Amino acid sequence: MAKIRLDTPIATGGDYAISYEDYVPGGGTPGPQGPAGPQGPQGNPGSPGTPGAKGDTGDPGQTGQTGSPGSPGAKGDTGSQGDPGIQGPPGPAATLTTAQDALAADVVLTVSGTWYDGPGVSLAAGTWLVLGTVTAQRAATTLSSYFARITTGSVHYASTQGTQPSQSPHSVSLTMSAIITLAAPTTIKLQATTNAGASTEKMLAATSAYGSGNNATHIRAVKVA
Repeated sequence: MAKIRLDTPIATGGDYAISYEDYVPGGGTPGPQGPAGPQGPQGNPGSPGTPGAKGDTGDPGQTGQTGSPGSPGAKGDTGSQGDPGIQGPPGPAATLTTAQDALAADVVLTVSGTWYDGPGVSLAAGTWLVLGTVTAQRAATTLSSYFARITTGSVHYASTQGTQPSQSPHSVSLTMSAIITLAAPTTIKLQATTNAGASTEKMLAATSAYGSGNNATHIRAVKVA
């Protein structure tokens, strides 16, 4: 006899596949499984799920690089000139400390190489500009050299010389200057000598002709500090 067996529903609408199985008294061997039915249609989408909890805030990002400086702005207009200030009171009158001396009478340069004193000034401590002129003459025919200096007698600050040919008379003018700084009051003077000492060799107080007073040999000093 035969037996009908209902298998798994197939995807074509809920029908069932039908297979036949011979019934063999005592139990026969089942036949092979039939092929799988076609895939059923896709089901409807499910409802959206509940949103998840908000995540933690992230760390701040790195600071960006500094931008390039902008171009300089245009130069502004020049402002108006202010009113003149009030003139201050006049300062005190300037004071100038000076000293001077001139030879009062001729000095004879009798001995060659001997230094003879001319005019001198006593100067206080400080810094001084000292100027000096020695005028010398010989009233005889001998070549003569004349020498002069600004000195204390032992410390010398300036010196000079001049030579005249052998003619009678002849004369020479020797001018010197020096900046002298003194730590204590000191006498500064002129000295003169010659290489042809004689009674006719002189350091002159006034010029030998057309005189303008006793100022041919003189020393002058101006305090500068």
